[in-house]
Amino acid sequence: MKDWQYNLIFLSVVIGGIGLMIGAFFLFLCLHWNTGDKTYTGYVYSVEESLGKVTAHIRFSEYAGEDSQPSFCLAKDDIGMARELAGSGKKVKVYIPSGFAIALPWECPIPPQIELIEDK
Repeated sequence: MKDWQYNLIFLSVVIGGIGLMIGAFFLFLCLHWNTGDKTYTGYVYSVEESLGKVTAHIRFSEYAGEDSQPSFCLAKDDIGMARELAGSGKKVKVYIPSGFAIALPWECPIPPQIELIEDK
């Protein structure tokens, strides 16, 4: 083989390796794993959309003030319902199942189930 053929093979291996590393990094960003079921009961107080990702925030008491309560992602189809619940004073139960999903970073990989709780 001639020198230019070795150089071409080397260049192909380098470019292929770089492409493989970029692909592995992107796949790593798309892997999502929720190790255990989560259930939150409380009041949705805000819903925000940032870079196409929808996030809702819940607090355990309706009048808790500023706090660091859990947040959870929402599927695009649920944004209307979540916005109606935000600040409405309606108590909800949010169930986030455990599981493994592959989704783009701006999508909700494991959407929660939200149900209203009737006040007694």
